[in-house]
Amino acid sequence: MTDEELNELKQLKYECDDDNIRAKEIIVQELIKNNKLIHCLNNPKLDEESPDDYVGINIKKSAIYPEVQDIPQNYIGIAVNSEKSRQRNAKDIMSLVTVTFYVFCDERTLYDEETGLSRHDELAHIIKEIFSYTNKFGLVLTVNKDLEAITDTHYMTRTLSFTMQSPNNLSKNGGASRNYWSRKVE
Repeated sequence: MTDEELNELKQLKYECDDDNIRAKEIIVQELIKNNKLIHCLNNPKLDEESPDDYVGINIKKSAIYPEVQDIPQNYIGIAVNSEKSRQRNAKDIMSLVTVTFYVFCDERTLYDEETGLSRHDELAHIIKEIFSYTNKFGLVLTVNKDLEAITDTHYMTRTLSFTMQSPNNLSKNGGASRNYWSRKVE
């Protein structure tokens, strides 16, 4: 791979036509600027004043299923999916975009002693505060699923799914993000 090709790949983080990459970058930026969320992730190895450090460690740009760790960790995984709209007369112009957050909290740090609440519920509440009925993508997000579960690896989980109607890949490269989603990732 040439240096130019590598630079092109690196630039995808900031500007591209791919809805999935663009959405995840917007989501991560919204998550790391929320002090309550960073605090509730409860990672004593990281500095809350450096929220970028949480990306890739506690905030994952994929739907992860963590292994049990020696040191308790709490995670947020992100998935972005789209499918053609099921509405009649949509004529393939619109797609239904689903943004799903997977919150994993280690059972050893599940109870937040400072608040008296379960950490997975706190994190889910903060995520809903950030994204529910907001216009983060130039489109309104609504919650359509909020499920609690436990994994066989000692994690309590909460799965939140948000949906929005989006133009169905209208740009020349197959993504609607540059033409429709109004936010540029910083």
